Amino acid sequence: MRPAGFHIAALLLPLALVGAGSAAVEGQVPRPAVSPLPARPESLLVFLRHWVYTGPWQDWLDGPDSTTWYQAAAFPPGPRYSEAYIVQLKGRPWCGMNVGCETLVIGRDSTGYQVLGDFDRVHIPVSVLRTSQYGWPDLTTWAWGAGRLTPRLGLMRFDGKAYRGDPAEGPRAQHEGRRILTDSTRPQPLFPATPRWP
Repeated sequence: MRPAGFHIAALLLPLALVGAGSAAVEGQVPRPAVSPLPARPESLLVFLRHWVYTGPWQDWLDGPDSTTWYQAAAFPPGPRYSEAYIVQLKGRPWCGMNVGCETLVIGRDSTGYQVLGDFDRVHIPVSVLRTSQYGWPDLTTWAWGAGRLTPRLGLMRFDGKAYRGDPAEGPRAQHEGRRILTDSTRPQPLFPATPRWP
């Protein structure tokens, strides 16, 4: 899990997001049906770039032309926040073999964007439930734990300050909820020189 907790507000290129809604039987990952969401504030992309290059993992990257991609979707924010996003990073060093990819929960308040959750073993789809903690909706994702041959539906819950927990080993979700981040959207380059998604 990566460290979190800084703010930034700036403007750059637009960020396109998608959302989805469907249900699944636990233990299966069916093909999702998705629909586009409106484009969101472009400063989120600047925040992601800054976050990538101000953490202790910056030495693992390839410089400003790093082969990093992202997928993002909006979901309803909690109190005092105007926006909330789930963002998954792809490429080196963000993903492991069969264990998922680095995934952030990002909120925007009056001071700018901040990371509210950081998970390093997340597979899409990521879904939002009707249940909530401290005004923030519970999130679910399919996860493979150590030695597990089939996925389990894990929970990501807000504890009053951040989203925490391990979807692969923590509490199970009873149902998937409404899908917001799916594999039907092509990952986008995080940096201008990043090649297109293979």
